[in-house]
Amino acid sequence: MQVFRNLEHYTANEKNRLVLTTGMFDGVHLGHQQIIRQVLKTAQQHQAKSAVLSFINHPRLTLKPTDETDNDALKLLTSLDEKIKHLQNLNIDYLFLFDFNEEFLSQTAQEFLNELLIKKIGLKHIIVGYDHRFGKNRQGDINFLKQESLQTNRFTVQEIDPKQIAELTVSSTKIRKAIKNGDIVLANTLLAYPYQLSGTVVEGNQIGRTLGYPTANIKLDEPLKLLPQNGIYAANILIDNDLHKGMLYIGKRPTLNGETTSIEINIFDFEQDIYQKNVQLQIIQQTRKDMKFENLEALTQQMHVDKKEVLAIFEKR
Repeated sequence: MQVFRNLEHYTANEKNRLVLTTGMFDGVHLGHQQIIRQVLKTAQQHQAKSAVLSFINHPRLTLKPTDETDNDALKLLTSLDEKIKHLQNLNIDYLFLFDFNEEFLSQTAQEFLNELLIKKIGLKHIIVGYDHRFGKNRQGDINFLKQESLQTNRFTVQEIDPKQIAELTVSSTKIRKAIKNGDIVLANTLLAYPYQLSGTVVEGNQIGRTLGYPTANIKLDEPLKLLPQNGIYAANILIDNDLHKGMLYIGKRPTLNGETTSIEINIFDFEQDIYQKNVQLQIIQQTRKDMKFENLEALTQQMHVDKKEVLAIFEKR
């Protein structure tokens, strides 16, 4: 997959006939995957290149940069690097990434379609979801695209129906809600892969080690990444391309009167020094919510129970 963060090294021509879809694609979930697979199928049928146009930053950060009423809506399901990897795994030919800034936002639907998609990128066929909108004041939609297609005869358009899973329409909103509620199993079903957190292992306060449960403390690469509900989770951790099982804690450590959120994982049967390594957490299932204990002894006893429950989850898998 070729990634273009600007169009400086890209030229539209007849050899690069593109079947394209566009959107934020945060999470690259099952609904997104359905659209992208249709892009791949159509590109193969027309001997064209498959392409995705997406954004480096979340559009809502430009549209509502100071919105404090719905902070979770500004959080990301995938960091930019994670999104690129997911799209690469789907075998897209081209990925175009743009800053969603005021200049981009000011484009009319007509300018976005004619000047960017058709002239600069070389659009021949566009595939969009049922609720896709674009351009200044969200003027562009599927009806606008169909009308332009008929009038200009420069491109064709196709609409994809919403993907249905267990009578739920797949959407980033539903996935965010599931993650915030600790329902990682549902979130993972809608994503079609385990929800991930990526970051660097940093030094902690060593409390877990004194309790018999040493942990790797993770500093996230993406500060805007959406965190699951505070609690204990069964999770895998990817270290140097090797996958290890572990017990993940997300929370403020109320027993220790903590004030900041901690992300730390007790890695089973593992004793290597991994400070400053970049790792990826794959979250499998929550076992309980965060809670405050009377003392460290009570916390330790609960951690014994937590580990048994986490191990049982892995055994079932």
